[in-house]
Amino acid sequence: MMIPIVLSFLMTVWNHESYPVEESFTIINDILYKISKDKLDSELAFTKVIDKHTYAFSALDSCYAEHIDHLRISGTDFQILRSHLNSFMVDIPPIFVHNGEFVPFEFFDMNDINKIEPIPKNIAIQKYRCKGVGPVFEITLKEGKEKKDAPVNGATLRKKTF
Repeated sequence: MMIPIVLSFLMTVWNHESYPVEESFTIINDILYKISKDKLDSELAFTKVIDKHTYAFSALDSCYAEHIDHLRISGTDFQILRSHLNSFMVDIPPIFVHNGEFVPFEFFDMNDINKIEPIPKNIAIQKYRCKGVGPVFEITLKEGKEKKDAPVNGATLRKKTF
């Protein structure tokens, strides 16, 4: 008599067992998120997407994924959406570029830097493929200054938290 009860219990557990949900990478207003398609679709249900572009990457790019969607959302809608998606943000360290080459920030003397400018996400991805998915900054040095051959003591970059 216990067999039907046990079988019933096992069937209930089987039917309600949660399977892993596949998450994918999506850029929304230049912020990278890793989120399931179902969750993203439910969050975007009442949001107007201004523009959508999909970047496809080859195996040679050594990317996080084969493709990444890039969405543009209006400022007001994005502020509301962002509060719902904070836990899905991907923390990627910034990449610094000087004269077309990737250089760790520690190889610059702070006194030698003329300016640091963010490269727009679409340009960074076109130029640097999947490395452009995270934040990319162009460093311009003062005239006559060069990057150092070794890390410079005391040159650190602190992450700004919001």
